[in-house]
Amino acid sequence: MKVTKLPAAITYTVAQALDDAKQMNLNDVLILGYDENDTLAVRSSRMTREQALFLIKLGELHTLGVIND
Repeated sequence: MKVTKLPAAITYTVAQALDDAKQMNLNDVLILGYDENDTLAVRSSRMTREQALFLIKLGELHTLGVIND
């Protein structure tokens, strides 16, 4: 698994981040965000909760610099 774009620009709007992701030809996605009431919103495509957690953990390891690809 190779991380190609993380992090995105911190100035991205929601629309810009989603448009950028659409250009990446992704097989599956996991979206985490907050709505106008600061309530956590989670959406994903074709994955179980276990697979979503695995993806989150991979992102965490990448962010910490433990894995680079």
